[in-house]
Amino acid sequence: MARLQQEFPNYHPIIELARTANNPDADEQLRFAANKEIAKYVTPQLKAVEHTGPDGERLQTRVIIQFDQPAPPPDPAPPLDE
Repeated sequence: MARLQQEFPNYHPIIELARTANNPDADEQLRFAANKEIAKYVTPQLKAVEHTGPDGERLQTRVIIQFDQPAPPPDPAPPLDE
């Protein structure tokens, strides 16, 4: 790292990625790749989480549907352009 700072005193890889990501003249795929790489450093990466019941058994799901009130009427369709 010291050698890098010696050769390029104002260089920072994340800043350079941000410049590339925000450069309107850069290729769209390159901009996407730069944004994707930067995201690793500024947002936590989500991971899959398995939910289980006690002792690791499968969770039971219950869906309750109540029909005690009528549904509201749908919005009227917009007029057709002639």
